[in-house]
Amino acid sequence: MNRRTLAMVAVAVLLLAGCSSSDNAGLRLPECGEEGSSTTFLMAQAVPDATLIPCIASGAMPVSWSVESMKIDSAGARLTFIGDMSSAAPQHVEVLFSEGCNVTGAVSVPSDERGTERFERVESVAAGYVGQRSYVFDGGCVMYRFNSPSERWSTFVHDASTVWTFMSRGDVVRLRNIALGPP
Repeated sequence: MNRRTLAMVAVAVLLLAGCSSSDNAGLRLPECGEEGSSTTFLMAQAVPDATLIPCIASGAMPVSWSVESMKIDSAGARLTFIGDMSSAAPQHVEVLFSEGCNVTGAVSVPSDERGTERFERVESVAAGYVGQRSYVFDGGCVMYRFNSPSERWSTFVHDASTVWTFMSRGDVVRLRNIALGPP
């Protein structure tokens, strides 16, 4: 399949998932493991040279978080989460998965994820936190864009750090093959 066909399949699956019952709503999130294998597999197809695929650690997403948007296509994946819908100024984190990131102006820091280089760029801490965190690895990059107008921004950034992790491409393909059966 070419990239355009894969993108069309991804869009169709996401549209169908959006029309599904609440029993299938979990398929919309790229969870690590079997539960999210269909979405993580689409993400792997979107960035075909990436050795690592971002995913949500099982049971790690705070109950106060909600998905604002999700798009997976041939350019990569973009997911946006709201940290606290009840707040007058909700916190947002956008997760971008692509072939590469611009880390110009970012500071290299020790990585908390195996096989990655980590970069941090703080844009503002005046009234909350605005900044970016990037994980760069062979064939891909994941960038988190934080916008937290809350004084509790450090908790929000910490939560994002525990929500997202990575699976190897081989593990994603293996789980997808188990779900679909042999080719």
